[in-house]
Amino acid sequence: MLPSRLIDLSPTNGSNLHLLETASGVPVVPYATLSYCWGGTNKFRLTSSTLQHFKDGFALSNLPRTIQDAVLVTRNLGIQYLWVDALCIIQDNPADWAKEVSSMSQVYRNSILTIGAMGAVSSEQGLFSQRDPLFSHACLMFENKEGCTFYLAPADPLYPISGELLHKRGWVMQERLLSPRTLNFSSYMAWECCESLWYENRIRQLRWISPAFCHTEHLKRLLGQIDATPGPSSPIKISVLDRFWKAVKTQYTYSQLSLPSDRLAAIRGIIQFVQDKTGWKNIHGLWEPTLIRELLWRAAEVTVSEAPVQSRLPRIAPTWSWGSIDTGIESCDGILTYGVEARVTGDTDEILQIHTFLLPLSLEPMKSRPAENNVKSGFNLDDLFCTVTGNGHSDPQVYSEQCFLVILDINPAPDGPYFFAPVIVVHSVWGQTRRIQGLLLVQSPSMPGAYERIGHVESWIFESRYEEFVHRVETEGVEVTVV
Repeated sequence: MLPSRLIDLSPTNGSNLHLLETASGVPVVPYATLSYCWGGTNKFRLTSSTLQHFKDGFALSNLPRTIQDAVLVTRNLGIQYLWVDALCIIQDNPADWAKEVSSMSQVYRNSILTIGAMGAVSSEQGLFSQRDPLFSHACLMFENKEGCTFYLAPADPLYPISGELLHKRGWVMQERLLSPRTLNFSSYMAWECCESLWYENRIRQLRWISPAFCHTEHLKRLLGQIDATPGPSSPIKISVLDRFWKAVKTQYTYSQLSLPSDRLAAIRGIIQFVQDKTGWKNIHGLWEPTLIRELLWRAAEVTVSEAPVQSRLPRIAPTWSWGSIDTGIESCDGILTYGVEARVTGDTDEILQIHTFLLPLSLEPMKSRPAENNVKSGFNLDDLFCTVTGNGHSDPQVYSEQCFLVILDINPAPDGPYFFAPVIVVHSVWGQTRRIQGLLLVQSPSMPGAYERIGHVESWIFESRYEEFVHRVETEGVEVTVV
């Protein structure tokens, strides 16, 4: 499968390039893709008015420097075709943009190579930069009396590629993951593929560091396992996808987007790839087979010195989706022991129905953490919840009374009244308790009788009362609508 359009680099018209539309029976050909930073307005781009001009042919010198360099690399590798978003997507046509973005998984997955402009801050900077000769050839300094030789070389961070500007962009996440192989250019060169990551001055493979911010190499392998594991809903496939999606969401939501409204669009290629391989449905960034657990995302905690104002993004996703806020998120952890019934309805899958109960809460802002709040319940299920002293990572006074821990999605919180809707129960590190996680809700101003999510709530229940809690949820619970 080819992209809808490619740039033909063959010099059929002198030094001119031309846009090729592949719908006209073009045979499958190898092509390269370019991953780069626009860095502001890209003046030379495909629009409705320039479409015919691009098809007729245009001079290489008209292109921004980064794209010119990409053409040079592609030609020297013996590849005739190149895909560049600015030249292959009609930028002033929303329908064409949406169509091409939805097929992004195929564009990068089917390319023979992606060229990464890793060190360029804009499309005018180019692929190539001043190289540090010490990076590839250490400088011999001296040899001491004991025969030890000393060299001068740059500091050798374990994973320098992750700090490059290009890899902090939200759109690049799917470009790196879906590409079978990437050749990166900065003050050094780096090669990424499904097997390993290599720097030009290294002869060893690099492995991933942490489960949250694991390397692209590890994520590529998990993506391959999703592809190879048989059965659309097998326990193994669900487990692999859970690990993969947690890591992807964490990295992606901490990356940068020029337009916050692209929050879900910029990761659609990865979503589409998983959908194609599993048949699963993704609902506003949450996978339907693991919907209950995925509802329990929480916004990144902030320190007192940061305390940013966090507002809801324009309505691009329902409030129960992490796509509705512009901040880093963390996923639910722990071993799930119980989950309420939940389903999504509506023409656009925006209405969440959960069978649970609502506990009215009063929020009392804490002095130590502006993103969290000490909340007390006035409901008749209070006796089920624990009194906990100390939380192990904050002021011990926080849990000196029976309380709940809330992390807000938006800051400051809208006016109440506030409600806690329990959703899941997970094992607790304390042997005598279990953790209950749920949603902090307020009444929706736009839909009477419905609620909107404004935060994540966590509390604890005595182990001896667990069965009673489950029974009361199932017998006394009601249908709660969240939009």
